[in-house]
Amino acid sequence: MKLNEHIAQLKGYPTADKFEYEVGVMSNENNYGPSPRVYEAISAIKDVNRYPDPLAEKLREKLAKYNHLPSENIVCFSGGDEAIRTILGLFLQPGKTLLGHAPTFAMYPIGAQYYGAKYDAVPLEKDFSFTQKQLDSLLGKSAAASAIALCNPNNPTGNAIPLPLLEKLLDSTKAPVLVDEAYYEYHGETVAKRAAEKDGNAIVVRTLSKAFGLAGLRCGYAIAPKEIADALLKAKLVFNVNSVTQAAALAALDDLPHMRGIAEKTVADREKLYRELSSKGYAAYASTANFVLAQDAGGVLYQKLLANKVLARQVKIPGFPPEQFVRISIGTTQENERVMALL
Repeated sequence: MKLNEHIAQLKGYPTADKFEYEVGVMSNENNYGPSPRVYEAISAIKDVNRYPDPLAEKLREKLAKYNHLPSENIVCFSGGDEAIRTILGLFLQPGKTLLGHAPTFAMYPIGAQYYGAKYDAVPLEKDFSFTQKQLDSLLGKSAAASAIALCNPNNPTGNAIPLPLLEKLLDSTKAPVLVDEAYYEYHGETVAKRAAEKDGNAIVVRTLSKAFGLAGLRCGYAIAPKEIADALLKAKLVFNVNSVTQAAALAALDDLPHMRGIAEKTVADREKLYRELSSKGYAAYASTANFVLAQDAGGVLYQKLLANKVLARQVKIPGFPPEQFVRISIGTTQENERVMALL
């Protein structure tokens, strides 16, 4: 059998290393876990022999309330990565171009290649910041792009695009702009309202994997103009969000104080880790997400953490010296203190 050439050459998503560990700070998860109501909702499910609601209407209504937007602008997916791939499928095909920045979330170049399209990346500054320079480069290339994808806050670097620059981009291009806000709950700034505008070009992707603690259940969603949302409802897999996930997500959204309390602790501990890394001589980068990135030439810090049963994430970023970095997720306060003690 002969595969499509762009599929045969597809690079898989770079997953975290597989080692035994006592503290896992490699995948930007919520180590506190979800609200207790989530487990209560899961244990109460009795009808897994029935197909789930294909439109996830109750969940869309709950997400609409959380985001203060109409439910008709929201579409649910089995994780943010499914949302990204489905959205890209509306605009990309062989010969088309997805425009973005580098470094960025791996699902954008992978997603472009999945559809046989090209990923054209504008490099961030050497400190990973997004400035007027990057905005000008994106706008200069936007006429040739079928879509633009921006990770905000960015993974794996943790920096955010200044909101005025992001707003200016949306105002200055007709291309659809996918804005990945997976770490919104730690950052607080958003263009979600623009994604609900009738003739807008913003499409926001969010997830319940991070602050809500549902990474293992896979629940993400898109906020988009109604025309795009309607297209996504037709393009997605029919029963893409299973009944257990829908029930768990509803329960998590019913306990916002739990999520917000954890997010606040995570942000505070993120700042402690950043300061501690810097004070110990590590070149770390200020973050607006739930992790901190630091330079790690030779993988010395990564290996020291691993030797002490703390598993972080090695990150290689070509073109950004020293090209070897370590990304440390913010776990519980106790876990964060263990990481800092090893510095």
